[in-house]
Amino acid sequence: MKRTSLHIIICLLSYILLCTTSINAQKNNTANIIGFTPSSKTATINGLSFNYTLLVLKKKYANVNGIQLNVDPITVFMPFLTLIHAPIIKAGEIDTTYNSDHQNSINGINFTLFDANPSTINGIEINISGGRGNTTNGFSTGLVNSHKTIHGLTLGILRNAGKKCRGVQIGLVNECHNLKGLQIGLWNKNSKRSTPLINWNF
Repeated sequence: MKRTSLHIIICLLSYILLCTTSINAQKNNTANIIGFTPSSKTATINGLSFNYTLLVLKKKYANVNGIQLNVDPITVFMPFLTLIHAPIIKAGEIDTTYNSDHQNSINGINFTLFDANPSTINGIEINISGGRGNTTNGFSTGLVNSHKTIHGLTLGILRNAGKKCRGVQIGLVNECHNLKGLQIGLWNKNSKRSTPLINWNF
C-alpha cells in the first residue's frame, strides 16, 4: 500500500514538472528536461533532445545543452547503407551548404544511428553509421565520419573524411583536405602527401 501511494506521488510530481516545463517553454522558447527538434517554437533544450526527422524542414533547430538522440526510423537502414558506400565517400564531397538555421548546436553528447542534418557539437559525437558534414569540437566516432570541421580526435572504424581537421584521425582510411595534426590508419591522405600507417601535417 505504501509503495502504491509513493508511486502515485512520484507520477503526480512528474506530471506537474512536465506541465511546468511545457509552460516555461511556451513563454521563453526553452524546454527543460525533454525537447523535440526540429520545432517552430523551441530555441533551447536543456536536458534530453529527440531529433525526429532527417528532413530539413522550415522549422528551426535548437541549441541543446545535454544529450541529443536521433529517433528517426529511417536511420535504422543507415548502418547497412554506410557499409556499402564507405569506400567511395570522399572529403571533397561533403555538403557544407546547409543553412545554419537547420543545424542543432549541441553542448554535450550527440548519439545517432546516422546524422544527416549537420550539427555543431561541443563534446562527444557517437554516430553508429557516421555523420554528414558536422562541425565537432571534442571526440567523434562512427563507422564513417564525414566532417566539415573537426577539432580533437575522430575515430572512424572504416573511414574518416574531413574538410578541415585539427587533431588526430584514426581509422582504416583517413582523408582530410586541410589537416593540422596526425592520421593513423591503413591509408592516409592529406594536402601534402598520401602514406600508409602514419601521416601528418603541421
